[in-house]
Amino acid sequence: MPDLRTDDGPRKLRAVWLGPKGATLPFEWTYVQWAVTLLMIPVGIGVVAVLL
Repeated sequence: MPDLRTDDGPRKLRAVWLGPKGATLPFEWTYVQWAVTLLMIPVGIGVVAVLL
């Protein structure tokens, strides 16, 4: 079984977006992973726009 990586060491919490009950996504991302992904989308679109 993989180790649980926590975002908050002292309290051993994993800050994930849980969403409404029964309507969560099939994966659990931390808030940092969501932020990085959402920031990379405009960067990726900008790169594609420059290349085309």
